[in-house]
Amino acid sequence: MTQVTTPVKIRIVRKPIKHIYLRLRSADELEVSAPKRCPQHYIDQLLAERREWIEQRRAQLRDTARSPSVSLFNTERALIDGQWYRCQRCQAASQAGVNVASSVVSVYVRGAGSLGEQQVERQLRRHLDQNIARLLAHWEPIMGVRASSFGIRKMHTRWGSCNTRTKKIWLSFQLVHFPTELLEYVVVHELTHLFERYHNARFYALMDSFLPNWRSLKQRLNHYEIPDYPSGH
Repeated sequence: MTQVTTPVKIRIVRKPIKHIYLRLRSADELEVSAPKRCPQHYIDQLLAERREWIEQRRAQLRDTARSPSVSLFNTERALIDGQWYRCQRCQAASQAGVNVASSVVSVYVRGAGSLGEQQVERQLRRHLDQNIARLLAHWEPIMGVRASSFGIRKMHTRWGSCNTRTKKIWLSFQLVHFPTELLEYVVVHELTHLFERYHNARFYALMDSFLPNWRSLKQRLNHYEIPDYPSGH
């Protein structure tokens, strides 16, 4: 096993194989599996040829969503837009929704059934859907681009994704918990992919022009500190 000093830490592992394989174990560590008799200059040549791919994958890993170790919603409380809300039943579907003024999530429960997490999640999805639609309506004319549609799903490895062929963007359900400006960063990030598919110099230049403080927002999102639930609630 050999250590090579480069901007990304490289671990070269010699194995009884025929080809060279690259695997990024993190944004800062690349593992190279190589045949036992493979000359070092062959490895160096491959690393040079795959440099753009390596940087793209590093950027993707740095954008990886970090799932909190605690649940951020249940039938009693929910973290929404960076603030805690109380969950309560309501008597009519028309009354259901997120009330920002009173920090209450009203959830309609049909009949005499008990309030469940799926019903709370439904209201959180509805709230996130509205926030995303509002941000798209704001940013699309500014950026001069338009997504064909958007969707929300639970993601374990990223905050969002963009299908550059269909122009549909996907956002992580988990974003409902964070302040709106962090959701805004992800929306702009995914819309920028409609101009540039890869995380390269052009992509970052576009991000700088659209949202100059995107780096600090990205840092906050990836290292967000969950606020304590207010005492007395």
